[in-house]
Amino acid sequence: MATAVNDIIEMYRSLSKEERQAVNQKLLEDQEFLEDARDIQLIRERENEPRRSFHSFIAEDKVNLQ
Repeated sequence: MATAVNDIIEMYRSLSKEERQAVNQKLLEDQEFLEDARDIQLIRERENEPRRSFHSFIAEDKVNLQ
């Protein structure tokens, strides 16, 4: 996967300034891409937070809903 990402980055870098701007504009118009980018940002921001099991989360959620 890292190789594919590196290939994409290299291809992007090889584009002219105008072509890079066109790619950037298309990405900014793509709602699914923006949602994915936000998700990745949130994951990176929260990666050092303590972990808990799914069962613990569900048990806490049930208590909060009552």
